[in-house]
Amino acid sequence: MRKIVTILVCTAIVLTAVLVLKNNAYGETFTDSVTSMEFVKIGDGLYMGKYEVTNAQYRKFKPDHNSRAVDGMSLNGDNQPVVYVSFEEAEDFAKWLSHKTGMSFRLPASKEWESACRAGTDNDKYWQKPEDACRYANLLDITHRDKLIKENLRGDSTNIKCEDGFVVTAPVGSKEPNKFGLYDMLGNVSEWTATTSGDMRIVRGGSWHSNSDLADCYRFNTSFPNTWDGDLGFRLVYEKKQ
Repeated sequence: MRKIVTILVCTAIVLTAVLVLKNNAYGETFTDSVTSMEFVKIGDGLYMGKYEVTNAQYRKFKPDHNSRAVDGMSLNGDNQPVVYVSFEEAEDFAKWLSHKTGMSFRLPASKEWESACRAGTDNDKYWQKPEDACRYANLLDITHRDKLIKENLRGDSTNIKCEDGFVVTAPVGSKEPNKFGLYDMLGNVSEWTATTSGDMRIVRGGSWHSNSDLADCYRFNTSFPNTWDGDLGFRLVYEKKQ
């Protein structure tokens, strides 16, 4: 169904019942008390989820959600990123959290996502050497790649050989972050954005199913908004009211 087409210094100040500000190595952050999602400041009044939304966080909204499994390997652990969530369901989660907190949460625009991925640089990837890819992104493992090649489902186009123990989704934050302190912007799961392309929605970031040469900050895919997939999830942004 999917069509492939890419500082303020302060200390633990409670601003509202759901907003706690603190500093990290990258900038101002906060954690909301409803889902315990962490957000990092990426621009003037704009914060992005430090991690992809997890199964546990999404189940605060839909307790019976099941992210399923692939070839007997679970995608459903509490700290794994939620998958099998359509664009509409991701938007509904953002609306639910906005209503619960009185704050403004939404899916990022495609350009916001790309800017956050680049983290203040002009680089297409947030690692320097190709061989560093596996430290920063959960990409297609050798084990899974070889299985796909054997079954004639994929050719050997990857230029980096990853074998990190995460054949499918990894718990969020398992890899190293970019310079903004955002994790898994590339790899793990592709992410819905709010940006449209005709009847489709733009999807960013690549996934555990992606070759390393396809994981970069500028490349995007498109998917129908009602698509469910085992390598497609999302993260939110929070827009602070001025």
